[in-house]
Amino acid sequence: MEQVLDTIRDITFVLIALETFAVLGLLILLIRHLLRLVRILRTGVAPILEDAQQAARTTRATAEFVGEHVVKPTAEARGKLSGLRRAMQVLFGDLLPPH
Repeated sequence: MEQVLDTIRDITFVLIALETFAVLGLLILLIRHLLRLVRILRTGVAPILEDAQQAARTTRATAEFVGEHVVKPTAEARGKLSGLRRAMQVLFGDLLPPH
């Protein structure tokens, strides 16, 4: 009986050792894949983020340019024309057609 228990114990130790080696091998494989993923993220995602930031800067600059050189002058001209039209209506009354 004792010999059977010793054999079962020895087989259990061998199986635990094999399982430990398998888990260690899988852990090493997992670390390798994680390192590869980090490398891919650094080389792949970082340039995409740079491009997105550059596009945002370009869009912001374009919006500022259009606002300053198109919208603002147009609004100012429209305001001046509206003021001139109102002044003409006050001075000349109903002689001008309505807008």
